[in-house]
Amino acid sequence: MSLVSTKLPKRKERDSQPEVAIDSPRFPYGLEITLEDEILKRLGISKLPRVGVELKIRAVGSVTSVSENKNARREDRRVQIQIEKIEVTPPKGSAEDAVSDAIDGLN
Repeated sequence: MSLVSTKLPKRKERDSQPEVAIDSPRFPYGLEITLEDEILKRLGISKLPRVGVELKIRAVGSVTSVSENKNARREDRRVQIQIEKIEVTPPKGSAEDAVSDAIDGLN
């Protein structure tokens, strides 16, 4: 399966509220994950990556909730997944990957 962008479209005027690009989220709520110190250690990430660097994430999770709601105007569906196992690496061939390999070679 190919990667699908989750980026939100630019917000247009809604309910007579002007567009506020700075305050508008770029991605839907809940799609950002936070890896704190303990998990970073388990993942073997000792040197923090720079902001803006792309990382490859592979994860396994269990569905924790499924819901579907219909009304006269629309239908909403939602699936929540609890990430249980995760791997984070730079994409193959990236500059960060080359630096990481060189650092690993020194250890």
